Amino acid sequence: MPPEARRSQLLDTARSMIESDGLQPFTMEALARTASVSSSLVYNYFSSRLALSREQLAMSREVAAKRLEAENFESIGDRDFNGAFQFRRSVAE
Repeated sequence: MPPEARRSQLLDTARSMIESDGLQPFTMEALARTASVSSSLVYNYFSSRLALSREQLAMSREVAAKRLEAENFESIGDRDFNGAFQFRRSVAE
């Protein structure tokens, strides 16, 4: 798998895990198991849980900004922002 596709896969998997189970039980090792890759591969892309969280937050902001440009604010569902809020809270803790 190309590196950018793998990075996206890991970010998407992490987002899904955190949305379903919350941030507390999330670990890099659990991400590796869920994504069917080695822990070392996960750490090759993200040096820590915080680094992964920051990148996920940046991506969520980018997606939200693009959607806001394309549509009016009311048409965007709450689910689109859940990941961003989860990560923002985790970084603040």
